[in-house]
Amino acid sequence: MTERWRGGYSDAIMDHCRNPRNREAMAEPDGAARGYNPHCGDEITVYLRLEGDRLAAVRFAGEACALATASASIMCGAVEGLSLRAAAAVTAAFLAFLEGGAPESLPADVRELGAARRYPGRARCAALPWLALRSAIEG
Repeated sequence: MTERWRGGYSDAIMDHCRNPRNREAMAEPDGAARGYNPHCGDEITVYLRLEGDRLAAVRFAGEACALATASASIMCGAVEGLSLRAAAAVTAAFLAFLEGGAPESLPADVRELGAARRYPGRARCAALPWLALRSAIEG
């Protein structure tokens, strides 16, 4: 994390929170899954549009805290264009990273979310959209 921190969030995370990318519900998606955190009320739905086995578009919608929103925004950009298998691998690597795993295989913007590892409640927020993505891919 080379960027300056503001109130616990890096500049990159704050930018994704204030200006989330790919935040819109998708009409007639090829796949979708809802993630809900009962501890705080965060709710995010992830939508997938497929072209063959590739994620042609990944979108999210819902109401969530700054970290969950930023995580969803970063996630969409990180996996869009990947094959389902590659997206599932990035998702598994990120979820392992949140639990203390190595970040080497993750894009730099995804590694920014690693600061949440120090706070289990915040790690659940960062994981929420990724868990919904995993369900959408599997489902």
